[in-house]
Amino acid sequence: MALIQAALYSLPSLYVIWTVYTWIYNTYFHPLARFPGPKLAAMSTMWKMWRYMIARDFIPRMVEVHSQYGNVVRVSPNELHFSDPDVYNELYNSHRRWPKYSLLYGPMTDGVSVWSILDYASAKKRRETLLSHFSRKSILELQHLINILCAAISRQHAAGQSSDFTHAFKCFSLDTITSVCFATSTDAINAPDFKSPVLLAMHSAVGILQTFIYFPVVRSIMGKIPPSMLFKMTTLLDGYNEIRQILAKQVRDILADPAILTAVPHPTIYHSLISPASQDPTVSLSFADLVDDAYVLVFAGVDTSSAAITTGVIHCIEDIRVYKALKQELKEAWPDLSNVPRYETLEKLPYLTAVVKESLRLSHGVTSPLPRVVPEEGGILGGHAIPGGTVVGMSCCFVHNNETVFEEAYKFKPERWLGGHGKDLEPYLVPFSKGTRSCVGMNLGYCEVYLCLANIFRRFEMQFDGVSAADYKWVDLYVPVPVGPDIRIFATPVSS
Repeated sequence: MALIQAALYSLPSLYVIWTVYTWIYNTYFHPLARFPGPKLAAMSTMWKMWRYMIARDFIPRMVEVHSQYGNVVRVSPNELHFSDPDVYNELYNSHRRWPKYSLLYGPMTDGVSVWSILDYASAKKRRETLLSHFSRKSILELQHLINILCAAISRQHAAGQSSDFTHAFKCFSLDTITSVCFATSTDAINAPDFKSPVLLAMHSAVGILQTFIYFPVVRSIMGKIPPSMLFKMTTLLDGYNEIRQILAKQVRDILADPAILTAVPHPTIYHSLISPASQDPTVSLSFADLVDDAYVLVFAGVDTSSAAITTGVIHCIEDIRVYKALKQELKEAWPDLSNVPRYETLEKLPYLTAVVKESLRLSHGVTSPLPRVVPEEGGILGGHAIPGGTVVGMSCCFVHNNETVFEEAYKFKPERWLGGHGKDLEPYLVPFSKGTRSCVGMNLGYCEVYLCLANIFRRFEMQFDGVSAADYKWVDLYVPVPVGPDIRIFATPVSS
């Protein structure tokens, strides 16, 4: 008994000794010890966790870190982050098929989704299964949703109210992605003042992401506790649980009665993921896999597109020169308000296209670095020899905000995309990432941004309701999550 007591008493001391030893090893003897960066980041993952979960300033802090230490810095004991825009295209391309990093992609799901599959070969199969639902043909059939959005904004004006554009565009994106994936809309657009319960649940769920990454045990425990009990335990998880329960019920109903799929107006993701005729015989998707694919597609389809639309609208309203130029081009291409042009026509308009690209550039898409694991034999990245097993990544913000590539990078300048110089910038526009693991919904994203910006600026005259572009602030929670006041706009319908 005395021996056991002595061992227990020594545990705290052993823990302290082990921790100090680990810090010293990581700082001075680790294979990445030669790479510069904050000492605290070299010692443990706590530095990065603090920046994401407490300070919530990872991206702006990384700007300072790279300014101090150079183009490649160590952000945790075994992770490097790059800032050279050419490295982004070197890391995320169709030829480099390094696996995803399990610490980011693993803890957040019960099953295995197209987003969380780590190796290239397995991801390719699931990606090809889903791509048909995001083809141009599939997306062009859903353009009627923009008319519903404009009608809702017009009702706000008729009631003498401004419209909450922060939520309006999220509602539009939510209805679009659910229509594409499930052939049914949440009808979020018609929610009073665009405060859709489903959307609000999704917004409250985003904050739990970093908790799952740095404390995966929380995610593991959650998977073993009945949802009814989770609701009673904490309000922090209410949004996460609510949206997962909605999607889980949908999957459960389809698995119980596959005939449901014969009654929908167009093929859904479940036609591809469940149907024996279309499913890869080597792949067996569990209930959790199906829920996770739905969960990931819905979240990815809402935040990235709506952020780009909101960014474009507020900057165009703020800059009267851009505002007038865009409205002039739209009026010339769309003289009769009742004859609404289709996406195929809008994407050919040069100034609108420039506004779309600039909106995507300044909204960034996925803001967090997308970590990859260097293969065992090591690799070369940005001219640096990187040891095997190292985690490497780069936020697209360091491409989009690079002053060498984009002059006055933080300024909204659609003109930069016009003429021959605009083509030189194309490789550096990466809001949907690049390569074999780029966003499956890229076509849908572009379509949404074109349709929204064109219809909003052609159909309405707009002015801010007590806010400005400076109020649109966000933090990096994998995607840019707005933290400032909602952007409210007085939108007056035009008659011609």
